[in-house]
Amino acid sequence: MGISTRTLQKYERGKARPRFDMVVRMAEIYGCDLYAFLCSRRAGGMTGYRYAAVRVRSFRPDCSCAYGILVRKLEGERTVALTVIPGLSPDKEAVRHFAERCGREQMDPARLPEAIRAAFPDTVKAP
Repeated sequence: MGISTRTLQKYERGKARPRFDMVVRMAEIYGCDLYAFLCSRRAGGMTGYRYAAVRVRSFRPDCSCAYGILVRKLEGERTVALTVIPGLSPDKEAVRHFAERCGREQMDPARLPEAIRAAFPDTVKAP
């Protein structure tokens, strides 16, 4: 993998976090699904996020359907928090691709507002 034994031991003990490209390589070497690898159980559990596009209907007659993001915070394989960010776009495919990118990058939800403004500039209203 191009890393020292000591670095690998730090990853295994949770003392250090590997870069995402390293996680991808490790999952390939160990022959496991990337998501399963990221959320594998360890002492204390490992936190991960799963993102999915969801259709959100409005109860107001002047609004049509729009797609948003469902964010699940996982500890190990257990969902510990659930959040829906509604109304990103009426374009289902754009929201789906955005959700997939967030999942691949394991984006911290704290960075979502910035990423949403960049990906869906029309959804952010000027003050």
